[in-house]
Order: sequence, then C-alpha cells, then structure tokens
Amino acid sequence: MRQYERVPKEHIRQKERIELRHETFSDSFETHWHEFYEMELICAGNCDYVVNGVSHHAVAGDLFFLTPVDFHSVRIVQPVTIISLKFDGQQMDDELLFALVRNEARRMRFSGDSLDELHGLLGMIERECARQETFGGVYLRGLLNAAGVAACRALRGNGTTEMDDSAHPARRAALYMQLHFQEQLTLADIAESAGKTASYLSGLFHRYMGITVKGYLTGLRLSYAAKMLTFSQHSVTDICYASGFGDFSCFWRAFSAHYGCSPRDYRTSARRNRVLAVPSGKDAEMGEWLCAEMPLQASVAGER
Repeated sequence: MRQYERVPKEHIRQKERIELRHETFSDSFETHWHEFYEMELICAGNCDYVVNGVSHHAVAGDLFFLTPVDFHSVRIVQPVTIISLKFDGQQMDDELLFALVRNEARRMRFSGDSLDELHGLLGMIERECARQETFGGVYLRGLLNAAGVAACRALRGNGTTEMDDSAHPARRAALYMQLHFQEQLTLADIAESAGKTASYLSGLFHRYMGITVKGYLTGLRLSYAAKMLTFSQHSVTDICYASGFGDFSCFWRAFSAHYGCSPRDYRTSARRNRVLAVPSGKDAEMGEWLCAEMPLQASVAGER
C-alpha cells in the first residue's frame, strides 16, 4: 500500500507545468491529494477509485479529473495501467477548467473513436514533453486544452447537461472563487470575474445561489477543513489557516455551528468512520452548491 498525503506542485518536473506519465501499478494508494490538477485515464486492469468518499469501480476507458482539493485513494483489484496527465491550472483555458471542475462525479467514460482520439492526444503530449523543443510550452498548452475539450464532450455523452450554465454571472463568480482560492479575493475581484459591479453581483448571487457570497466562501472553507480533518495529519490550528480563516476562534465557532460539533470532535468521529459528515440544520441546503470545494485564503470585503 503506497502512503501519501499531500503531493506538492514540484512533483511536476516540466518547466511548462505539464507532465504525462504512463505507469502500471499493483499496489494500492492511501488517501491523498495534490497541489495540481490531474487527469488519469485507466488503460488496463481495474480498481476501486475513491474520490471525496465516493467509490467508483474503474475499468479501461474511465477518465478521472482531479482538482487540488479532491481527496482520493485507489484500491487495486487487478494491476492497472494508468496514463496520468498532471498540470498547473493556469495552463488550461478557464472555460474548460470551469466545466470540468463542476463535474461532481469526477469520472468520464470513453470508448470507441473517442477513446482512440484521447489516446492520440495523450501520446502527442507524452512525445512533446520528452522533446522540450522551441515553443514546446505553447504546443503543450494547445494539446492540454484539446484533451480538456475531449473530456468536456465526454461529459455531454455521459448525460451531463447544461454545460453552458457556467456563463451565468453567479455561477461564474462561484467557479472563480473555487479556482482562485489562494488569492486575496475581494468582492470587487469576484464581481469583475463575472463582469458585474460588486453591489449588483451581491444581490444576483444571493437570488441565484440562495446564499450570499460571503456565506458561499465560508461554506467552501468549512468543507475543505472537514476533509483535512478527516484525511490529513495536520493540526487543527494549521487546518484553520490553510482553509482560509484568519482567526482561530471564528473558525471554531463557524465549524461548530455548521457541523454540530467542534473540529476536534469531528476529527475523532470522522477518523473512526472515515465518512465526511453533512452540515446540520438549514446549512444542509448549501449541499447542492458545495461541489469541487477549494480553500480560500482570503476574506471577502465590502459585502453588504
């Protein structure tokens, strides 16, 4: 059993921050997460692929898209061959990244011609990574986006609809927050990403999402903290700040109100059961929007 926790961005060796590996595994992987994005295509064998507590029996043709805060593990049933495409989020077009991030299941299925086309794209990326020639970074980003398009089209083929909903200003604001969690975000920054003024977006976001911008940010932070408490060895204090909270007492109160228990009690219970709890009370209504949660190391200023 391979044991990992957090895999840093430095794991991607290419200077273009895009890397592809083609490997066969016979040992399972404990729960871990990455600081980069990843697409993993199962080429042969089968395994139980667990993402954020949801188990998928994966076979050849299954593609998994993972964000920096997707906690996942792999239990090998039969030795698997995996093509793993790792990349920094800035290397992919925002529209494609938005569409992939919002796919909560994290799995897409390829077969026939679509699988052959994906294999072709990944093969081209592998060869270009090995060459490292002039304008290689430009070419690699183009190939990465082509692979992203193939994944998005697979989502449609797998029954995922309303892909164009990311054009709605409220949804774009939500996805912007998820993708730019490490930046010092303000309400004005978020509104600009949606092409609206801060005051207009604040009201629109509340009407469309059923929650305020600040409430949404807090929910993302708390959800990420819950995952960290369940799967990582970091202290509660470290998790507080890694989740974007600037004050420990505020984190403690918010977490206790959201989940109905203290962070330490949550960790004890979650580790015993290895299950992510759901929010208590009316906070449970937020569940529909808490997809692809990411830490937000900033406060939203100016919301009224």
